[in-house]
Amino acid sequence: MSGLEILGGISAIISIIEASVKVADRISEARDKDAWTDLIDRNRKEMRSLQQIVELVKEEEALHTKDIIEELAEISEWATKVLELLKTMEGSGFRSNLQNGRKWKKDLLSYTLSISNAKATLTLKIASAHVGLTVGTDKKYAVQMKKIESVESQLNKLLDSFVCLEISDLVRGRTPRRDGTVPLDDNDLLALGLQAEDSPYQDGSRLIDNNLTLDQAMMINGTVGTEGFIEPKHVKIINNVARHQSVLVNASVSVNEMDKNRDHHLKVIEVLARNGAIRNDQIEQGPRTAAAERARSGMMERTRVSQETEG
Repeated sequence: MSGLEILGGISAIISIIEASVKVADRISEARDKDAWTDLIDRNRKEMRSLQQIVELVKEEEALHTKDIIEELAEISEWATKVLELLKTMEGSGFRSNLQNGRKWKKDLLSYTLSISNAKATLTLKIASAHVGLTVGTDKKYAVQMKKIESVESQLNKLLDSFVCLEISDLVRGRTPRRDGTVPLDDNDLLALGLQAEDSPYQDGSRLIDNNLTLDQAMMINGTVGTEGFIEPKHVKIINNVARHQSVLVNASVSVNEMDKNRDHHLKVIEVLARNGAIRNDQIEQGPRTAAAERARSGMMERTRVSQETEG
C-alpha cells in the first residue's frame, strides 16, 4: 500500500468518525435528558478521543505500520456501524422507540465498547512503533529524540493513561549526540525486534573448493546440527565434483535431514547392487550408524574447508 493510499484510508476513517459525532450532537439536542442521552454522550466522547488519535497517526509517518493500519481497518468497521445506527435513530425521530429502543441501546453500547477496546489496542500498537528511528549513511540505527518527545507530548494530552513509547523507555537516560540522536547497539535492535536472537549467521565467509567424492562416499561441507557452530553469511563453492554414487552436500544440515539423506543414499546403492549396476565388493562397507553418532565419534569424513571471519 502506497503512502497516498494510507493517507486516503486514514482520512476516510476520520470523516466517518466526524460524521457520527455530528449526528450524535443533533440527537442529543433533540432528546430529553434520559438514559439515551447518557449513552450517546459516552459514545460521542469515545469517538472524539479516537478521532484525535487517528489524526495523530495520519500526521506521523512512523505510525503507518502494518499493525496500526490493520487496527485502523477494524476501527473503520466499528465507526461505520456507529454512524449507520445513529443515522437510523435520527431518521426515525424516535417514533419507533418503543419497538426498537431496547435493541438500539444494546447495539450502541456494544459498538461503543468495541470502539473503546479498539482504541486501547491502537494505543498499544502506537506505543510499540519505532517512532524517531533512523538509519545513517553508515547503516547504523539511531533514534531522533525530538521526534519521540513530540509524539509523546501529543499522546499524553490525548490519553490520561499513556506512559511513554517503548523506544523512548529503551533509550531513557542516554545522552544524545550533537545532532539530537541516540545511537542504538545490537541489544537495542534485539529489543526492538530488528535483529534475530541467537541467529546462527554472523559476519564472515567460507570457501568450499576442489573437493572430490567417488564411489559411494558421502561428504558434508558444513556442520551436522547447529549446536555450537556459527554459520557464515557468505559461502563460495567452486570446483567440487561428486562421481559414481557419491553424495556431496555443500551446506550445513540438521541431524534429521542428514539421517534421511544417508538412508536414501543407502537404498539407492542397494537397488543398484541388486540390478547389477555395481558389484557388492565395490560397495563401501560401514555401520549404519545415525549421523549424529558418527559425527560425535569422529567417523564423519571432514572436507578441506577454509574459513575466514571478518572483523
